[in-house]
Amino acid sequence: MTVVIYTVVELISILFMYLAGYVKKREKTKRGKGKVKISTIYLVLSLIPFVSLLWLRGKSVGVDYEGYSELYLKIVENTINTREIEWIGIGFKWICKVMSFVCGNNYFVAFAILNTITTYLIYKTILENSKIPWLSLIILYAFCLHYQIFNQFRQMLAIAICFYNFKNLKNRDLKRYIILVLIATAIHKSAIIMLPVYFIADMKLNFKKLILYSILSVTAFLSFEIIKSILANTYYGRVYFGGIFDQQTESSVLNFFVRMCFLVLALFFSKKVLKKDEKNVFLYNLVIYCTLFQILAIKTYVFSRITTYFFIFYVLLIPEIVSAIMNKGRQKVFIIFMIIFVLLIYKSVYYNSSSGAKGCGYDEYVTFFSEDY
Repeated sequence: MTVVIYTVVELISILFMYLAGYVKKREKTKRGKGKVKISTIYLVLSLIPFVSLLWLRGKSVGVDYEGYSELYLKIVENTINTREIEWIGIGFKWICKVMSFVCGNNYFVAFAILNTITTYLIYKTILENSKIPWLSLIILYAFCLHYQIFNQFRQMLAIAICFYNFKNLKNRDLKRYIILVLIATAIHKSAIIMLPVYFIADMKLNFKKLILYSILSVTAFLSFEIIKSILANTYYGRVYFGGIFDQQTESSVLNFFVRMCFLVLALFFSKKVLKKDEKNVFLYNLVIYCTLFQILAIKTYVFSRITTYFFIFYVLLIPEIVSAIMNKGRQKVFIIFMIIFVLLIYKSVYYNSSSGAKGCGYDEYVTFFSEDY
């Protein structure tokens, strides 16, 4: 039943996103002041279905939810200790503090608002940067990234901020880029990985660079224990190395294989994509970094959390590829159909994997109305 609910929600969202784009092309450039555009209404209707799940979900949806709810109440009551603050981050602590002035002890509403902000930032980034927004939404759903908000919603808020920050990366606005990265890092310290990206994301692609990336990745894989010993001295290393995330998993190997295939196919069309818009080099470098970190994830699942910061940019890159290689209507429809077919296979495998729906606790959706507290 849960899969049916999710599928219906996704289809409704995609339909309204498509209608928004369809209507927008036909709307007059000038309209009377105060009138709301039909395309805007469709976009809101596209956002509502999944946001409704976030507002109605029960405490058992997402394995981390109960832990976060307890911490929220401790923040409200000023009983949270130093170690807990160190874990959740000072930024997230103050977000909860501010939310408590509005929501009081009601963590359901507080977290629903935060989750809605996360979803909104992802939507806004898609609308501002994607050549085919409704296809981007399909890709987002196929990667099951939106459902991670049910569980690791602190990190997903940080990822959404970094995703939204893409416009500052592309426009080379260093000041705003750094500010947003620091905000994301205050919420989840793993976001600091995006700070040096500003200085290397515009590197031009060529065969020599790809060889260099390959050498670096193989070297990192073979000398992983040295890298691990260095990172173990950082906060992120102290928290996650030696814990439940510090282990080799079959899903990490499968993810590496899949993401390597994604990257190879993306690179195959890179000349056409970059010829159409040279700023797409930012997207290419970001997905390359995703694959490099996924190599390390084979050694330990800790790095799988890092890859999500980069993996989400396929949501923007794949529509760029479709737009660049296909101009004729029928050919574009065929290519999009094949992409959707492949993504559905990916979604099915990931949803049923150990790190998917069951592992993250969103395989059985219930509302807070059906739970006792």
